[in-house]
Amino acid sequence: MADLSFLHLASAGKKTSTGHIVSNIRKHYPDAYYFLASDNADDLSDIAFSNNCEYNHFVDKVGYPSYNLEKLLLWFERFKLACMKCNTSHIMMMEDDVLIK
Repeated sequence: MADLSFLHLASAGKKTSTGHIVSNIRKHYPDAYYFLASDNADDLSDIAFSNNCEYNHFVDKVGYPSYNLEKLLLWFERFKLACMKCNTSHIMMMEDDVLIK
């Protein structure tokens, strides 16, 4: 079985659903690396702390969708940062509306 990490660049205003998604992942993958980040929006540090996630609160807002080249490149930098921190063969990108059963 492949090693699996999680990357979650949470959307603004979705703190409740982000909390549900992260705790749901932890039911199935309690020890997996989880990179949780906020796009200069909600403070998700409490969710990260209670679910053993690495947390980054980025100060520059990229937003979604971003059709601006500079913002798109910044989003890719964040994605690359998370990938570099994952020491696994596979990474699953989470969204605020994804549920794993």
